[in-house]
Amino acid sequence: MGPRPKCSVPGCNKMAKRRDSKSWKKMCSNHNSEKYLKFPRASRWNDFFSEDLQCEMCGERVYFNRKDRDKSVHFDHRHGGNELIFGSPFDWLSSHARNQENESIWRSCDFGILCFKCNLRLPTTNRVTFAKNLVKYVLGIAI
Repeated sequence: MGPRPKCSVPGCNKMAKRRDSKSWKKMCSNHNSEKYLKFPRASRWNDFFSEDLQCEMCGERVYFNRKDRDKSVHFDHRHGGNELIFGSPFDWLSSHARNQENESIWRSCDFGILCFKCNLRLPTTNRVTFAKNLVKYVLGIAI
């Protein structure tokens, strides 16, 4: 095997990383390339979501298309699954091209934005009952 190629980003002097025995990555590990993201097809939607995403329950900052599950956004079917997108919202983003029609479908679903911890704590079924009991427990107010 010949010498390792340099990173293809202008001004970068790092060596490219080996992906497997037959091929090389075109960029070093410091550069973010759509080709080498964990979810490359969903990255077409990166600039659709703002950089300032926050969990709607606790206010923690979350990010779209992150490998770290603790810091990545978790989209939630807040309307009981009556949205046009039935399954996983992230899978839908990965399998649909970004265009005006798909953007309007996404907006019409009005998914909740949660962090990993709040997504785990929020029950899938009987949410209204859970919320009423939580308010009653914490504030002592029956709804």
